[in-house]
Amino acid sequence: MSDNGSPEKRLGNWFLFFSGLLAVFTIGAVFDETYVRRPWKNYQEEFKSLKLELLSKQIEEAKGEIDSGELQSLEEQIAVKEAELNSAEMQSIETKLVDLNFELKDLENEKKFAKSNSDEFYYFYKHSGYLGEDGSSYEEKLRKEEEIIKAIEPKIFEKKKEIAEFSAPLEKVQSELRELIKERNAKTDAVTFLEEKVQSTQDASIEIKQYVIADFTKGNFGDHLPKVERCESCHMGINDPVFKGADVAQPYSYHNDEHDLLKIHEPSQLGCTSCHAGQGIALTEHDAHEGDHHWLAPMYETVMDPYVQANLETAKHNYTQTSCFGCHSTANYLPGAETMLYGKKIVMDFGCYGCHNVPLTENVDAEKVGPPLNNIAQKSNPEWIADWIKHPKKFYKNTRMPNFYLSDEETENVTAYLLSLNKTNDYKPVKGYKGTGSVANGKELVEAVGCQACHVVGNEITSENRLKEGVSFGTELNKIGNKANGSWLYDWVKNPKKYHPESKMPSLRLSDKEAEDIVAYLLTLKDPNYKPSVALSDLTSAEKIEAGKNTVLKNGCYACHAINGTESEGKVSVSLGTIAKKTVDEFDFGDRVSGEKEVEGTWQSWVYHKVKEPRGFSTERIVSMMPDFEMTDYEAHAVTVLLKSWDGNFLNEKYAQDLSDSKRNFFEGQNFLRQRNCVGCHTFENGIGNYPEDEDGELGGYIRAHFENVDLAPPKLLGQGDKTQENWLTEFLNDVTPIRPWLKIRMPSFGFDDKEITEVHKYFTGAVKKDLNLTYYDDFEINKAHLNDGKKLFNVAQCTKCHLVNGYASPNLDEANLAPDLGNVKSRLQPDWLIKWLENPAAITPGTKMPGFFYYDEEEGVRYPLDPNILDGDADKQIKAIRDYVVSLSK
Repeated sequence: MSDNGSPEKRLGNWFLFFSGLLAVFTIGAVFDETYVRRPWKNYQEEFKSLKLELLSKQIEEAKGEIDSGELQSLEEQIAVKEAELNSAEMQSIETKLVDLNFELKDLENEKKFAKSNSDEFYYFYKHSGYLGEDGSSYEEKLRKEEEIIKAIEPKIFEKKKEIAEFSAPLEKVQSELRELIKERNAKTDAVTFLEEKVQSTQDASIEIKQYVIADFTKGNFGDHLPKVERCESCHMGINDPVFKGADVAQPYSYHNDEHDLLKIHEPSQLGCTSCHAGQGIALTEHDAHEGDHHWLAPMYETVMDPYVQANLETAKHNYTQTSCFGCHSTANYLPGAETMLYGKKIVMDFGCYGCHNVPLTENVDAEKVGPPLNNIAQKSNPEWIADWIKHPKKFYKNTRMPNFYLSDEETENVTAYLLSLNKTNDYKPVKGYKGTGSVANGKELVEAVGCQACHVVGNEITSENRLKEGVSFGTELNKIGNKANGSWLYDWVKNPKKYHPESKMPSLRLSDKEAEDIVAYLLTLKDPNYKPSVALSDLTSAEKIEAGKNTVLKNGCYACHAINGTESEGKVSVSLGTIAKKTVDEFDFGDRVSGEKEVEGTWQSWVYHKVKEPRGFSTERIVSMMPDFEMTDYEAHAVTVLLKSWDGNFLNEKYAQDLSDSKRNFFEGQNFLRQRNCVGCHTFENGIGNYPEDEDGELGGYIRAHFENVDLAPPKLLGQGDKTQENWLTEFLNDVTPIRPWLKIRMPSFGFDDKEITEVHKYFTGAVKKDLNLTYYDDFEINKAHLNDGKKLFNVAQCTKCHLVNGYASPNLDEANLAPDLGNVKSRLQPDWLIKWLENPAAITPGTKMPGFFYYDEEEGVRYPLDPNILDGDADKQIKAIRDYVVSLSK
């Protein structure tokens, strides 16, 4: 008890306990603040060590490349010259030069004062005259000052001469020393540069590396929102040249990619998460890369679908390509985005836009990917139609037509409905088909006129090439004898647009006999073992027709095929415009949440399986209607990557790819050329499509593989925007007139309208970086004075050994060596292009047989003439003379 009677309490132990607890928490807080929450500090310390180590190795390598003997010799020579500069003789010269320069300065100042006085007296002299006063005193003063100037100028000249002569020995030594130092520095600059980097690395502070990118994205209310990037706080080597090619692990490695994308995607301007996703503001690995329930955009390298999991080494970075869509949504060729663009091609070629709204700029509502079905009764027999509807891939294993898994009854009803459509249409095949064509001639025609640029004949379409231009652009012709009627085929090959006005198939201007022969051959392409599998009966039943119509509407067949009465029908499935924003809880996994068919509960796994097995999530209560395209693993993965890019987010326009008018025309034109499969026959500049270039860096010309002699194949269309006249090209596309009539392969008649022809012009002018302008060449005048010289040179070059002139060809010419007729050059070719072509044909068309008559010696900078005795041997004049003479040949 205390003296006042209250109980005594001892709190020392509690105080000690709480003091210790406070100390523990304080230490923990400091540890958390300085280490746990700031791992980037350790990364930067480690980065410093790695960089200094790399710099040390690079310095040693740089020193190793220096010839020590040469360097030692240079140092000794520099020392000799420096000693010579410091010698008594040179010091005496420098001292004397100081005195001489002062003397020169005095003379120059005396001249300046005299000139100043002269200007003053001249003014007063002239001013007196204006006032009518006597200015003779000023005239006298002016004369004296001019005499002083004249007297001083020779002294200045002599003084400068004296200085130059006196300083020559000194300047000679100084010049020699400068050259020696320059030569030494050239050998040691790399080492000096690296040593400076060592110093700057040692001095660098440990701090958060942050970029604030202003107005990057658009918010929900149209306002622009900034983004903060701190990725380089850890990934400090990502854009550091010292780490380029270095074998170091993340987070220190350089942004190594075969396309060197950082050259045009500077992190300080675009950030890192713009491409890789993730949380750029985060400072720990988990928060930055993997995200949490508050952050729904994990880093793309952490996104896995079954294809990526099975091909981790090659496909790990594929989802990063989804970011490309935000800036390059119109592109069909984009280095580094091949998987995403292949997904885009699948969506376009399979016609996914028919059922779904998609955020693509192409005209996806105007074209249906399948043929019209209104007159199918004229084309095929009911048994084949039913069998095709039931299971298309039974007939053509790799057709793009999906399986709807209809029952036999549904199949029969749909067949009845489609056959009934023929009664409401006026189409009738053209009369005149006799069925007496020559199979042999037909086979030769199919192989010769160009059918194989679009259609597969003989070889089977595979899952690997079924989407490749020039391989399967048109329907497979194998087994067409089981599919099509002879009279319909005859009408079709003669005039495809009669049956299908929107058909992409052009006319080959076949004669009646040629059409008969081709049909005779095509009808032999049959599967002798083919037998329809669906039994049919009473296809005129009104009930069956109505039931078939309902099945067609329910399954959305009109999305791909033109069917009368369905023009106002809408999309049968959901919009895909913002599918990437959907969260996992918005997807129905059906019964695939456990067991053998379990699907990982992620966005990408659900989409991948939905694309690959569209009805895989169906249950007895909820039945999926999406048809099965039987995609390969890679096709399903490519589509998933594309869909991941459709998040509905919009970048500020200033960050999108800034396209010039010519570049925009190029992209729009190339879309059109791909949609018409021009690449099937012709070779274009790199970048027209989605497939790897050949060894020449060009794309297309796939039909050339069918030619033993490629000189008889369709020509390469490189640089056409500089070559052909716009008016001629328009007239040619409107009314095709063969340029090489001896070739068996034919340029088709596409029946382009004015808008479509403009798309062709867009590509050709855009490919050569020119604006889309119509140029008239009627004002071009030839130099008539040189026409005789041009004719002489034309004969010296023996141009008619290959070229026709107004239809005339030299006797005994082999077709493979024939060249275009020169009789239409005036209206067909641009005059300036003719000059470039004559200067160096191989520079314009590598591999051309056209010889180069005017050799240019790059070392001498001289172009040699074709004949030294014509036009004074002036090669440029000779080239223009030949050009003018060839132009004069046109009728």
